[in-house]
Amino acid sequence: MLSIDASSKNLSDDELVAEFDVPKEGCPKGQVPIHKPKKFNYTEKHFHPNSYGTIGEHAAFIHKTEAIPWRGASAWVGVYEPKVTKDQASLVLLWLENGHNGELNTIQFGWAVLPEIYGDDRTRLTAYWSPDNRDYGCYNILCKGFVQVHSKVFLGAAFKNISVVGGKQYNAFLAINQGHSLFNMEKKLNRFGTNEKI
Repeated sequence: MLSIDASSKNLSDDELVAEFDVPKEGCPKGQVPIHKPKKFNYTEKHFHPNSYGTIGEHAAFIHKTEAIPWRGASAWVGVYEPKVTKDQASLVLLWLENGHNGELNTIQFGWAVLPEIYGDDRTRLTAYWSPDNRDYGCYNILCKGFVQVHSKVFLGAAFKNISVVGGKQYNAFLAINQGHSLFNMEKKLNRFGTNEKI
């Protein structure tokens, strides 16, 4: 199960919702929002993040080979809204893989500008998962295993506050943690360097 969790960060739902361009009222109890762009047919395509090419690609990674298990990872990232055309993409993802050549499982979490997926050029909360040793995966809730639990903030939600080059900066603290035999995906934000976390 993947979830966006603010309750353990001592923040109210209003503070969490303020970071995203989502309705304040949320869904009725027992229901959750699901982002479905109007112009995209999810059933026809599977995507792989590497299919967008490598122009301007930057990466930092840790390759762990010991048998000691990791239970997650985290990173601070700036939140930007790069201008892209309809056949381009820009992604900032925390990326975890497990397995060997030809049998990799991957889970990725962060933000992305993906016009082909979202139908616009806004920066959105994004996850990608390639389960069951597949060569391809799915974004957000399109693969089995993604479970939306928050009643207001959802994968695909647009960020409200965007960094300006040479101006005000907005950062997100991204974390993917495994707990209780399930994957719990948390998103935390830092506003104006105040260390308020979501």
